[in-house]
Amino acid sequence: MQHIRRSPIMRKLIYFLIAAISLPCGISFGQRTVSSGVGRTVTSCVVLPFTNATGHDDPLLPEKAAAAVALSLEGSREFVVTSTLDLNREMAALGIRSPVSKGEQVRLGGALKVEKVLTGTISELSVNKDTGQARCSIEVKMLDISVQDFLDGAVATAATSPIPGWSGDITNVVNDAMRAAAEAAVTQMMARRVRRGHVDLVTDRGEVNIGLGIGDGIEIGTELLVMRPTWSADLEITVMRRVGIVSISEVTTDMAWGGIVKGSPPQTGDRVYKLYKPPTRQKAEHRAKSRKGIIQAVAAIALLIGITATGTGSSIATASDLAGNLSQATCGAAPTVVLKVRTDNTERERTHGWVIYRAANNPYFPPTPYNMIDVIQGKDLPSNSYSDDPNLTEYIEDFEFTYYYFVEEGEQEEADVTASWNHMPMSPGSRYFYAVRRIIEPLRPPGFNPPIATQQAEEPVEPTFELEVEGGEGLSAASNHFGPLTYFVPPQLSSPSHGAPNQDVANVRFTWQVTTGADMYRVELFGPTDPNGRGNLYWRSGDLRAGGGAATMSASFTAPDPADGLTPDTPYYWRVGAWASGDTARPHNRDLNQVGHLYSPMWEFRTVVGPPGPLDVNNDNTKPATHKPGFWRVKHGSVGR
Repeated sequence: MQHIRRSPIMRKLIYFLIAAISLPCGISFGQRTVSSGVGRTVTSCVVLPFTNATGHDDPLLPEKAAAAVALSLEGSREFVVTSTLDLNREMAALGIRSPVSKGEQVRLGGALKVEKVLTGTISELSVNKDTGQARCSIEVKMLDISVQDFLDGAVATAATSPIPGWSGDITNVVNDAMRAAAEAAVTQMMARRVRRGHVDLVTDRGEVNIGLGIGDGIEIGTELLVMRPTWSADLEITVMRRVGIVSISEVTTDMAWGGIVKGSPPQTGDRVYKLYKPPTRQKAEHRAKSRKGIIQAVAAIALLIGITATGTGSSIATASDLAGNLSQATCGAAPTVVLKVRTDNTERERTHGWVIYRAANNPYFPPTPYNMIDVIQGKDLPSNSYSDDPNLTEYIEDFEFTYYYFVEEGEQEEADVTASWNHMPMSPGSRYFYAVRRIIEPLRPPGFNPPIATQQAEEPVEPTFELEVEGGEGLSAASNHFGPLTYFVPPQLSSPSHGAPNQDVANVRFTWQVTTGADMYRVELFGPTDPNGRGNLYWRSGDLRAGGGAATMSASFTAPDPADGLTPDTPYYWRVGAWASGDTARPHNRDLNQVGHLYSPMWEFRTVVGPPGPLDVNNDNTKPATHKPGFWRVKHGSVGR
C-alpha cells in the first residue's frame, strides 16, 4: 500500500479514475440544477413586419406593429423573439422581401432555427381629431414550422380613452392604441390555442374520430390538419408528412367526429392540429350557410304549405337584444349564467312566451329544438333576465300552454304551444352561446312556416317545438347570438390553509388549483377588519396567466423588510379571482356588486407572534419594558429604534 501511495504513476492513475467517475455525476448535477430553474417550456419565434391595410402612408407602421406584438409575446414569458437585426440579416441572405409568402416563411424560420413565424395585418388605425381617442385593429397569425401551416391567430381591436384638452399629438395616442391592440391580440391567440390530438378511429364510411373535444376548444366547423410521422431513409430522421384536412361536424366533451375535405384519408394514430381560420373566411362560410338555409327553407315551404305552423321560420317581429355574464352570489359559490333580455315595449305587448336556446362552441348555431334549454310562458321574464343553472339536468316532455289573441276581423283565436326539450349540464371549460325568441301573436298569413321538429337520436326526449296558430307566424326573430361565456367554477385554494397560524409577516406564498376554463387569476389580500373582502384591498397581485397544462399556480406577498410587512399575531383574509380572457363579458359577483372576477371562498391565516419587547435596563432584567407596541423592533439580531 505504501509503495502504491508513493508511486507517481499510480497516483496519476488514481487521479484519472477519480475524474472519470466524478465527471458524469457533475454533469448530471448541473443539468438537474438548470432544468429545475427553467420551470416552463419557451417557444422560439420571429415576428415579421406587418401588412399596412389602413390606407395611411406611414412607412414605420409595419415595424411599429411588429415591435408591439413582439413585446407582448416576450411579456407572456412563453416566447423568445428573434431580434430584428438577425431577421433582416437572414432575409437579405435568402433574398426575401415583404410581403413574405408561406413558403418563404418556412425557409426563413428554418434559417433562423425558430419554431414559429408570426405575421400580421393592421386593418384599422384612426384618431378622433376632437378628443384624441385612437382606435387600432390588428390581425395576427402564427405559422408552425414543423407542420408548415398557420395553427394560431386572432383579431383584436383596442381604443384609447378620450383625452381632455388634447393638443393634437397623434404619435403618442397611436402608439398607445397599437400597444393595446397588440396585447389583446396576443392574449386572445394564447387563450384559443388547442393542443395536438390524434386520430383514434376511421370508419368504413370515412368518418374520422378525433381525441379532442369541446374541452379542448374544438367546435363544429373546426378544421384539423392531419400529419403523419414518416421515416426518411435519405435524411435518416422522422419527418412529418401532410395527409389532409378534416372538418368537424359533431363534437362532444372529449371527442369529435368529422370528414376528410382535402387530401388523403387519415389513419389511426395520425396527428392532428387545429388550423387557424381568418375572420374573412369565417364570414364567407357563414354567408354560404345562410344562403343554403334560405334555399332549403324555400323548398320546405313549397312542400309543406298548409302544415301546422311550428317553431322556426322568419318573422317581421323585432328581435330582442341579448347580453349577460357569469354571475356569482357570494365568493366561493358556484356561478350561474344570467342573461339580460331587452325588448321594445311595443313588441313586449304582443309577447306570450319565451324560448331560450344554448349551444357549446358554436357562435352560429341555429335556433332549433335541438338547441332549446327552456320554454317559459308569460309576457315578461322576471326582471327582464333569465338564469341558466349550469348543473341542472332536466328532461321536459310535452310541455303545453294556450294563449289567446285577436285577428284583424276582431275574432278571438287560440294558439297552442307544445314543446319537449333537454336541459343538460354545462361542461367546465366550454364556451357557450345563447339566443332568445319570443312566442308572439301571429304576424304573417297562414301556410307560411315549415315545421321544425327535429328527431335527435340518443337524447332523453325528442326535442320538438310546435305552435298552432290561425293567421300566421307565432315566433319572433331570434335575438343576437350572445357569447362566448366560458363556464368554469371558482378556484380552489391550497395554501396557506384556512386558519393557518404562524405565517411570515414579510413573505406569504399563496397557492391555488387552476380551474378548467379560466386562464387569468389575481390574488387579493384583506386586513383584520375586513373578513368579507368588502373594503379596501391591503394588497393584490398582478394579473397572472395560467401556463399550458399547469395544475397549480402561486403568487407571493413580499415586504422588503419585516417592519414594512404584515402586523404580527394578526388575522388576514385572502381569496383568488379568476376569469376567461376570451369571453365577451367578465363574471359578476352579486354579493360584492363587482364585475370582473369569479371568486374563491375567503380564507383566513394568522401571522406569527412578534418578538418580545426589549428589557428595561433600569430595573430587573427579567421584566419586560413598558414601551408602546411597535416602538422597538429586532433587526439583524440587535435591538434598535
